[in-house]
Amino acid sequence: MTLPRTRVLYVVGTTRCGSTVLSNLLGQTAGLVHVGELAQIWDEGFVRNFRCGCRLPFLECPFWRRVVDVAFRDRLIEPERLLTLVRASARTRHAMSLPSKRGRRRMVLAMAEHTDAMTLLYRAISQVTGARVVIDSSKTPLLAWLAAQRPEIELRILHLTRDPRAVAYSWRRTKYDPARTGDLHRETVLKTSLTWLIWNALAARLWGGDRDMYLQLRYEDFVVSPQRVMEGILAWLGEPSATSPRISADGSFVAAQAHSIAGNPMRFGRGASRVALDTEWQHRMSTLDRLLASGITWPLLSKYRYPFRARCEHG
Repeated sequence: MTLPRTRVLYVVGTTRCGSTVLSNLLGQTAGLVHVGELAQIWDEGFVRNFRCGCRLPFLECPFWRRVVDVAFRDRLIEPERLLTLVRASARTRHAMSLPSKRGRRRMVLAMAEHTDAMTLLYRAISQVTGARVVIDSSKTPLLAWLAAQRPEIELRILHLTRDPRAVAYSWRRTKYDPARTGDLHRETVLKTSLTWLIWNALAARLWGGDRDMYLQLRYEDFVVSPQRVMEGILAWLGEPSATSPRISADGSFVAAQAHSIAGNPMRFGRGASRVALDTEWQHRMSTLDRLLASGITWPLLSKYRYPFRARCEHG
């Protein structure tokens, strides 16, 4: 008996692109479930036992205990080994091997054990929740590409972009993370800008020509019309929007609990929330940092409708 394919909506982009709020909203629609950055489950879940979006430590969360039991049953899972495979074979630099057939085959074989485990997790999540679509906001293009090679998975790519200056500035701020009970580490403008350029270029190259499989969205457009954008995504997925959360004209909505792995600390929020554009970077980001981010990412700025001379309001 052939099992039905597991439908997965994979959010691709860079960190701090707004994927947490968008994915959580989509996950509140009947038939869809958001599980956070599932690629981080081996490290932040099994190894470091960080908190799930329900606020319980991962290993104590009834939802994830049930998913793991259904996914692996009597199989031996070695999280450290799976992490080693990713670090050895699926880092950004390995994207250079994708243009050749031999390189693609080598990557698929090297990552087979990891992709097997992820495939089992997707199926188990769908079975445990009864969801028609599993939303994974891991954002990593290479891991999404590997999932797409599996016949058991019906993958859709939601490519989410955000102004690279806003992303870089967000990474320079101190932010407390309840999952770690401490502050998140901060990244340099150089590193975040290079990642923005490479990951967004890779996502467009891998899927940009397939309109059935790929949808590109700017976070800035989502913030302006969140209800309309949500309904558009659901229509693209072939899912009814009647049960999706209602978002007021000012962006207000009610946030519900999600059993999410990793992601922005806002995933722990409950109750009244609001979709809003964070413009602090426009008047707080230094001119040097802004010019550095613009200079590194300029090859893709116009493609995603971001001006090279980003607005800056020092004061």
